[in-house]
Amino acid sequence: MEDAAPISFKFRFIKKGQAAHMMSKKGQADDIGLELGGDRIRYEEVVDTTSRDNRLIVVFRPGAELGPVVGKNLAEAGIAIIEVYKIGVRTLERYIDRRSSLMQTEQRRARLAQEGKLNLFRTLACPCCAATVDVSELDRTTYVYCRFCESVFKDGGEVVTLGDVYRVCDECSIFDRVQSYTEFYFYFLLVVYGFSHKKRHLCDNCAGRTFWKVLAINAVFVLGVPSAIWMKVKSMRGREARLAELPSANALAKKGKVDAAHMVFATLYERLPDHPGLLYDQGLGALMAGRTDEGVGYLERSLKACANFLPSIQFLGSLSDALPPEGSSS
Repeated sequence: MEDAAPISFKFRFIKKGQAAHMMSKKGQADDIGLELGGDRIRYEEVVDTTSRDNRLIVVFRPGAELGPVVGKNLAEAGIAIIEVYKIGVRTLERYIDRRSSLMQTEQRRARLAQEGKLNLFRTLACPCCAATVDVSELDRTTYVYCRFCESVFKDGGEVVTLGDVYRVCDECSIFDRVQSYTEFYFYFLLVVYGFSHKKRHLCDNCAGRTFWKVLAINAVFVLGVPSAIWMKVKSMRGREARLAELPSANALAKKGKVDAAHMVFATLYERLPDHPGLLYDQGLGALMAGRTDEGVGYLERSLKACANFLPSIQFLGSLSDALPPEGSSS
């Protein structure tokens, strides 16, 4: 496996959005596992990772053996958040993902072999992050989703959309281009003045709405206005040509103008036929408009195009939990 040498870093645990301790701790990742503050955690215990800015979210399996330091500093049950220094957080995330994904698929192989179903075992290497994507027991579909880097690629390995750019928005759950923005506020009251800011990861539509809020609050004091304007400019420039109309389609869907949105989506499908993220967005739009059967139909179509598209799987699961049982009078 490439980059087999261990990597060292400094970190601080994050709890309730703030550093849990003043001094940074030592961490290391190698072929076997992750070391955090002296606690050794094998990759078999890691279910998933996500990074935002310089913070890494590590999700552990239920009942994982974590050690006293990590156990005491969990952000919530089964989840640790660390702020990473000395190396890029994406470098660390992908290092962990390559190893944990390989170990998870080897466990799957062993289980299927024990059940006499080894012929159903199948994996693919993500062309974006090199994690091992497990597609065992699933139908072969045009697209494959990497749950580690959130990229969509074709079964043959061609990258279609990069998860670093196009993924489900943290704030509105719509698939679109997502970028990092600094929400900045300046205030001046007689002899008291100051500012506040925070980082948010927003799709183009959410960034547009946030722009108006930031502009309105900062307009009185002027100094914060350039930051607000830059937020708007950033949300409108540099869109990929194949998905240029996606923010418009999603905006129409959110307003309940589902039929108008469908016309825009039809144009997008001419460039990206049955992309699971587009079908997912159409499904959510129909559901928000109260067209439940139509919405479910689009979500199911997204899984026919990409059998492991996790956003659709999760949404259909939550939807089935929310709906009354078939035949129920309630």
